[in-house]
Amino acid sequence: MNELMLKLDCHFTDEDREKSKLIVDKIINLAGRIRQVGLISAIEHRLELEKNDFLKIAINLICDGTEEAAAKEILVNIILTGGYSGSELLSRLIIIEGIMAIYCGENPRQIEIKLLSMLGEKYVAEKLFEAK
Repeated sequence: MNELMLKLDCHFTDEDREKSKLIVDKIINLAGRIRQVGLISAIEHRLELEKNDFLKIAINLICDGTEEAAAKEILVNIILTGGYSGSELLSRLIIIEGIMAIYCGENPRQIEIKLLSMLGEKYVAEKLFEAK
């Protein structure tokens, strides 16, 4: 995903990062639920309620068994043709990274750190060094 961010010459404001943090939280909740009850059980009712079409597309791709590379290509193509910027772009990049991590079976905590790293050092440090 770093290559795509460089290719798109991404620059995000603090406001973009704060808005996009909501999608990180949503993906982490989904990853945890999938780990507990399995993919289909975790999403069967969620898709109907989800308002983010890009996230719904990404989830559908993995539910349909689309190979990881093909799913990522489809999602990147949507971004490249969409003309997104700011938090819209950052949120979509986070969705791709998060859904691909879920697809690969990564641990939800690892996914969270990975996605927070896309927001910046501050967000990773807050998570790693938060009071326990």
